[in-house]
Amino acid sequence: MFYITDEKPKRKEEIRKILDNKAGCEINAYILGRNEYAKKVMNGCKEKAISICAIVDDFTAETEFQGISIITSEQMAANSILISCVIEGRAVTAIQKIKDLKKDIAILTYLDMNLYDHDLFPHVKFMEHNFEDIVKHKDKYKWLYRILEDQVSKDTLEHILKLRYNYNFESMNYFSFNIENQYFEPFVEIGPESIFVDGGSFDGQTSLKFSELYPDYKEIYVFEPSPDSFEKVQENLRHIDRVHLFQKATYDKETQLKFTKTQGSANSFSDHGEVVVSTVCLDRTIPSADFIKLDVEGAEYETLLGAQRLIAEHKPKLAVCVYHKQEDFWKIPEFVLSLNPSYRVFLRHYTEGIFETVAYFV
Repeated sequence: MFYITDEKPKRKEEIRKILDNKAGCEINAYILGRNEYAKKVMNGCKEKAISICAIVDDFTAETEFQGISIITSEQMAANSILISCVIEGRAVTAIQKIKDLKKDIAILTYLDMNLYDHDLFPHVKFMEHNFEDIVKHKDKYKWLYRILEDQVSKDTLEHILKLRYNYNFESMNYFSFNIENQYFEPFVEIGPESIFVDGGSFDGQTSLKFSELYPDYKEIYVFEPSPDSFEKVQENLRHIDRVHLFQKATYDKETQLKFTKTQGSANSFSDHGEVVVSTVCLDRTIPSADFIKLDVEGAEYETLLGAQRLIAEHKPKLAVCVYHKQEDFWKIPEFVLSLNPSYRVFLRHYTEGIFETVAYFV
């Protein structure tokens, strides 16, 4: 497995050579993307006396971001540095587009900056404890690799772990942006009169697609705690029959938790959250299930704890996001198989970045 080869020391040295030689100098340094990580790069580069001369964005009519001018990639000067803050979606395509310009541009990513100095450039969301968990539980990852059902799953695990351990986006060249097929793989066979559970619905599109693909479904249960997102769910599913909507989060018990609602589909539980949400236990909320999808921003394991009866008695197909917490890659399969050892386990990834890795149990 990949973790036997630790590329981080070599990568750190390469990054230092690029950045440390530029500290205090007048250079052409650019940031690709406009997001929270771009802001962190701006702040960190100030501390390192590296000036950012512009933000690169080919898809906006805006002229500045955080007081810095926005330019197109064609306007970048040759022999410059670009720091890509695109870490999700089409992250590899964004980098390749810059490489195709052939301007001798040195390209770094936000993950490189984090390796360079994790105090100035804090960890990416959902990747806070990757190194430690992969080293500590290497036998768990070996076990997971062995039990995965097909070679695509095994290759997916290997490439994802290479990114998550060595912080090298080159490993993501294996993947393409394929969100349209997420949750509805050919090996997830749905029969007539099926009950679908949509945990972490966001905008309701997954439930809508389920209703279109399987119009003879029996019922759909939708859970979305974010007030803003729940409004979208209500709007998008208003014409769908046999749907039960819950403005609640799924968990292992009924309680109230603080919830951050400012990060779109990446909303999550947080002690610093601005919204208090109610939680439900699936075992106590729905009588049965044939297909359960979970994208609940780090509460997947707890949700499964609260669905032990459903899994043990009804053996529903499961599509569970495992990218929010590093240990979920092995911890969730270990738990689910303890409830139903007959499950076959698949792993798929749907972007060129760090988001949208899904474990399937069928």
